[in-house]
Amino acid sequence: MTAVLIAACALLGLLVGSFLNVVIARVPAGESVVSPRSRCPGCQTEISPRDNIPVLSWLILRGKCRTCSMSISSRYPIVELLTAIVFALFAWHFGWSAVLPAFLYLGAIGVALAMIDLDVRRLPNVIVLPSYVVALVLLGVAAVVDGTPEVMIRAVLGGLALYAFYFLLVLIYPA
Repeated sequence: MTAVLIAACALLGLLVGSFLNVVIARVPAGESVVSPRSRCPGCQTEISPRDNIPVLSWLILRGKCRTCSMSISSRYPIVELLTAIVFALFAWHFGWSAVLPAFLYLGAIGVALAMIDLDVRRLPNVIVLPSYVVALVLLGVAAVVDGTPEVMIRAVLGGLALYAFYFLLVLIYPA
């Protein structure tokens, strides 16, 4: 059963990684992640569903746009594979536990924020701030389901410690 969970989470990671590529490209630019649909940056042709299969489409098209043959960055399949690996590792480590969704969410956010940070050297509040709430809710649900309130208390204390650290950095190095 664990192998099925790991495989399912890896597949989910590929799909989430594909969406994260949209988030990584659009959020720093202040664009919507919902519309318009993904397009080739060269010819502006909308990417068809058959050309939007994580990793596989990039390999089949040899990293080029089907319409204009412009090169498509290898970063797209790298993000998809990285997210799949993170999801599979979390599934392997946590197994069928209530805390798994929280860590899958945090893993996805971590991949997106790491790539955005590499690109623009800033972490967008539109991703970071809601993540605190979502993570807190998911970890709270896991604590209730698992009957381990100490997990929730540790999570809140860890979050507060991290917030205090970042607040201290702002005081020491004001923008």
